[in-house]
Amino acid sequence: MKYARLKGNGQLEHAPNELQIEDYDITNPSHEDYLRAGYKEYVQTLPESRNWYMPIPKYSETETQIIQEWEYVKVPEPDYKSLLVSKIREQYDIDDEFAVRDKGRIDELNPEFVAFISYRESCKEWARGQIREWEEA
Repeated sequence: MKYARLKGNGQLEHAPNELQIEDYDITNPSHEDYLRAGYKEYVQTLPESRNWYMPIPKYSETETQIIQEWEYVKVPEPDYKSLLVSKIREQYDIDDEFAVRDKGRIDELNPEFVAFISYRESCKEWARGQIREWEEA
């Protein structure tokens, strides 16, 4: 069992493994020792996975427990260019991209260049889809 208490600013303070109560050091505190020292049972939860939202922990308190809950804050709008470049980089590093583009300048029908252009177009559609998904979330 975990123990914690809330500080004045709403931040969680986890209980130490050793307590000092009055003038006594307690190396293996019991449930009652933690309660006497002002700690409560800490009930920890896992956040849900929500696309485009970041979980922020918050805490509620009962007589005997501190319960972790989650507030979900939407992340800032994604940048199309950053999304596009990161998706392209999954398959082509910058040097590979320049090498393929150079081949395309010489021969637009070069199979590597044609494959790159096709992949880039799919990345553009993916990036646009990510932005639409963010807008709808």
